Amino acid sequence: CISSAASDVYKRQERQGQRARATAILEASPERQAAPCPHYTHCGGCDLQHASPALYADFKRDLVVEALRRAGLDAPVHAMVPTAPGTRRRAVFSATRAGTRILFGFHEAMSNRIASIDTCLVLKGEIVSALPALRKLAEGLVARKGETRLTVTLAGTGLDIAVETGQTLSEPLRARATQIALSSDFARLSVNGEIVICLLYTSPSPRDRQKS
Repeated sequence: CISSAASDVYKRQERQGQRARATAILEASPERQAAPCPHYTHCGGCDLQHASPALYADFKRDLVVEALRRAGLDAPVHAMVPTAPGTRRRAVFSATRAGTRILFGFHEAMSNRIASIDTCLVLKGEIVSALPALRKLAEGLVARKGETRLTVTLAGTGLDIAVETGQTLSEPLRARATQIALSSDFARLSVNGEIVICLLYTSPSPRDRQKS
């Protein structure tokens, strides 16, 4: 299992059902590294940051090899082609009420709890920079019960935000959401499939360019 970082020596493990958690590491594997993300172990989005790039690549390739083997297929599997950090253009954030607080971020590992985040190393910088505005948007649109989801996509015209919520979009909430979207230069905002704003960039015609 890659969670042992190839060859860690553990002091003790706490077991819950079929899962176990190491409470101490006596001798770390050479393949173990310090996780670069400050939300590692709390956020469930990236749970293999403690593995070296080489170990991670081998692990991913072995998943494909094993899947083919189980299917009775013998096919060549090349090395994994890694994706650079800070290049993911889409993310699905969650928001929920916790008493008087609003939690906004990603789910914790194997949990319905939401880990509040203020950065993400895999996302494009444009999305990371918009996290405060997205959190503010979620605070106004989060439902009283249940979970609200914000699907954020970096398009050619900017950020496209699709909100799914049990909250009714009243006129005050619509006005607040519109103000946040406009002040944050969001390209489009929709709530439960209804478009609230849509700012499309159209290239100027040759005539318009001559006038300017």
